[in-house]
Amino acid sequence: MLIFKSLSSANYRFFFTGQAFSNLGNMMKQVAVGWLVYRLTGSALLLGLVSFSREISAFLLSTVAGVLADRYNKHRLLMVCQSIIAINAIILAILTISNTINFQTLLILEIVFGLVSGMEMPSRHAFVNDLVENKTYLTNAIALNSSLFNTARIVGPALAGILIPIIGEGYCFLLYAGASVAVVVIFTFIRYQPSGKKNPRKKFGKEFQEGAAFAIKTKHIRFLILFVAGVTLIGVSYMVILPVVAAEVFLGDAVIFGYMTSAVGIGSLLGAFFVGARNNVVGLDKLILLGTVIFGLGLAVFSFSTIL
Repeated sequence: MLIFKSLSSANYRFFFTGQAFSNLGNMMKQVAVGWLVYRLTGSALLLGLVSFSREISAFLLSTVAGVLADRYNKHRLLMVCQSIIAINAIILAILTISNTINFQTLLILEIVFGLVSGMEMPSRHAFVNDLVENKTYLTNAIALNSSLFNTARIVGPALAGILIPIIGEGYCFLLYAGASVAVVVIFTFIRYQPSGKKNPRKKFGKEFQEGAAFAIKTKHIRFLILFVAGVTLIGVSYMVILPVVAAEVFLGDAVIFGYMTSAVGIGSLLGAFFVGARNNVVGLDKLILLGTVIFGLGLAVFSFSTIL
């Protein structure tokens, strides 16, 4: 099938499989963390604090991690980061299962997770470009990655929502830890050969400034950065308070929270498949703007809804 054409690359297949474990486990973990924080504290403010601390940590490090991705072996960087994520998940699982977890410890673990995620994010995105030998398949590979992420957004939260009442958050974290270890093992099979082209080594600060200046001066990149920042800050941030909405508006439990989170990914998955089937990016700018308007209207309707 044409939509899976980029999987003809063996290296990309291993990467794709590892990402499947990573995304599914991470989506389960995010739901379990949200529900655990709300169960421990009952506070929407602290729920937001955990999410903010994790995301601001990732943001602060990802701004400079792109330079590291250019300077060092992306495969090794990813292996190191995924190993730290696996250790973090194991600690979180042990503390939660043993009922010794508290809000402060959970907050620290999430900040560490955010820092490592910020470190590996630029390498992970750039790595796709290196793994796909046939560059005409690159758009397809990126769209497949998006489809994989959105599939995990559907399956992971629903699975976590079902499992939390049965086995508890701790064992959901243990499943996530197992998935993280699987990612490290799968990535060892990737045969990555860095480009032999040597760029002149510049000072770290100088290289970062050049990258930032290029992003700001390039109209389309500048627009995309500001656009994504605005939509994420003002729109997507509503996801943080879904545990509160599930519990207080719809009088539900972790199952309802999981289903609500899964519902978010369904349209995204359809959109990703639609993009993956396209041969070029012509007209995508109009679709992005149309999708954003519909998202805003949908969010406004959701804010008044009391019917699950």
